[in-house]
Amino acid sequence: MYNKSPLRKAFFGAYFSPNLIFQSSHTYVCCGFQISLLQKLFSIKYFRSGLNTFKLLACFFCVFNFSVFSQTEVDRVIAVVGEQVVLQSDLDFNQNELLKTGRELKACDVFEQILLTKLMVAQAKIDSVSVSEAELKAEVELRLTQMAGQVGGMDKLEQALGSPMRSIKDFLQDPIKDNLISQRMRAKIVEGVKLTPTDVYNFYTANQDKLPESPEQIELAQLVLKAKISKSQEQKIMQEMNIWRNQVASGERNMGTIATLYSEDPGSRGSRGVLGFQARGTFVPEFEAAAYNLKQGEVSKVFKTKFGYHFLQVIERRGDQINVAHVLRKPKPTTEQLLKLQAKADSIYQMIQNQEITFEEAVLRFSQDEKTKQNQGVLINMIDQGKFFDVKQTLEYARMSPEFAYVADLIYALSELEVGEVSYPSMALNMDQETIVRMGKIVEKKTPHIANLQDDYQVVERFARQKKEEETLEKWTERILQNTFIKIDDRLQNCEFRYGWLKNK
Repeated sequence: MYNKSPLRKAFFGAYFSPNLIFQSSHTYVCCGFQISLLQKLFSIKYFRSGLNTFKLLACFFCVFNFSVFSQTEVDRVIAVVGEQVVLQSDLDFNQNELLKTGRELKACDVFEQILLTKLMVAQAKIDSVSVSEAELKAEVELRLTQMAGQVGGMDKLEQALGSPMRSIKDFLQDPIKDNLISQRMRAKIVEGVKLTPTDVYNFYTANQDKLPESPEQIELAQLVLKAKISKSQEQKIMQEMNIWRNQVASGERNMGTIATLYSEDPGSRGSRGVLGFQARGTFVPEFEAAAYNLKQGEVSKVFKTKFGYHFLQVIERRGDQINVAHVLRKPKPTTEQLLKLQAKADSIYQMIQNQEITFEEAVLRFSQDEKTKQNQGVLINMIDQGKFFDVKQTLEYARMSPEFAYVADLIYALSELEVGEVSYPSMALNMDQETIVRMGKIVEKKTPHIANLQDDYQVVERFARQKKEEETLEKWTERILQNTFIKIDDRLQNCEFRYGWLKNK
């Protein structure tokens, strides 16, 4: 099954060969800047809080890069930081990944980023900053689940990589561990950073000519109506689910097959319904109650959450960590129900146009979107939790994120309207892929301009905080370097480093 394909050789040949050195910790620099943004874009919908699945995809492409891994098998040590080793493949890999994202950094700059990550990992050992085995296992399982989802399941992932699952897990352990530890160490270093309004003002005064141009931004509000699903429709879903559930429980059919064929959860359908190991408290209450009341291999009864109807099977439990597979089905409105919903929306729209009621009053009275109803319909940007959306950025992210696709559709619907005008109600899919009818309103627009305190306080504050955190990291780095063994390859000692890595020269 696990043939010695060129792909397997590229991934694992050097790693398992006793005669060759192969890098095993190369994710932080290439993945760190991607994850910080991408993790905000994707979430598995039945989780209580956003479980970031797209960050796993980002690291999938960072860790498993076919072209880079196949270029070099024989490696060499180019630096030692404490007990941490940096290999030539670390540098080659990370520089290649940065170029792919459009970030052109010199090899020396990339090298110094790697050195800084290794310094954090080395100091974390001294400071007793660590990640538990449970955390590491959970993260590895999460990434495996996402990777499997991209190729159609765990079996196909093994076939694609030409290696058994145990080898893939072993390969992921070290880079993921370094990544988690360095992130935790950085958070510890800057946790004491405080920022006052005076700090923000002083930063702005000193740097206002260096601040970037603020892009076109828009504040949006919406009024959402949802069709009421009849009891007969819900009973039909329950009947279907009970048939499938009983087939799995009796062994007549496989859970993975049912999930692949019928589940309406896009986050797990591609991985045969498997969610990967999750900690207690991750799921919504109904889902968690069903999962933790079962033993390994048992199948739950059909149950309902706000996302639809589910049944699940427990794959494995490790203390408070649990891995389950599930099937999700969502009742769908009929054409007749949608037409009635559209007519109701039209009526509300006419009331607003005739000034019988304001848009904000209509939202409070009629809207069925719980996230925005109590906020006058205003949508919140998940990246910075602010009210404004960068128009260009939102349209770009719409290709990757259902959350941003939802906002982008509203921007398109409002593109011909002025501030304060309300769009005619139309059907759309919400972030849970439910058919809704909504109308929108442009609350405020900001044209491109140089960032200033009056219009862009949050932006200026973010830059001020970044600068203060960078200063804190610089002081920490210079202090720790004084007591850390550093050895740099002679061929890289001509680099113009920001920090004193060449102290032993």
